[in-house]
Amino acid sequence: MNRSGKFNVPFGRYKNPVICDASKLRAAAGALQGVKLVHGDFQRTLRGAKSGDFVYLDPPYVPLSATSSFTAYARTPFDGAAQARLAGVLRDLGARKVRALLSNSDCDETRQLYDQTLSEPVPVRRAINSVAARRGAVGELLVKSYAY
Repeated sequence: MNRSGKFNVPFGRYKNPVICDASKLRAAAGALQGVKLVHGDFQRTLRGAKSGDFVYLDPPYVPLSATSSFTAYARTPFDGAAQARLAGVLRDLGARKVRALLSNSDCDETRQLYDQTLSEPVPVRRAINSVAARRGAVGELLVKSYAY
């Protein structure tokens, strides 16, 4: 959803869309049994993470260009300061022996943010782009808080 509370992803062109798939909703409900979903600031939320937990962090990616800048998923944009704060949280998780994995853009900014961590560039296929010729593999950086 965007800042106005509206969905900003096209619905598509479906002749007979399934609006409520009961079996998939039941499967999702079953998979979420015993799971705690939290909506809040990532730093505050992750204070409770402990050794033995696994955390996956998927922030708004660092923009690779001025036209790819989409960092405003919420009222407050996920800017450079938030990216730096997240890098600090990932390092803190590692120090506390909490296994965490983060994905982000593979660019100079993220490489600098995570230069003291275990990171690996990976090609990731993208099927969405306003220019069809630009669809395909893009570079992402996977960053781990753990070595094992």
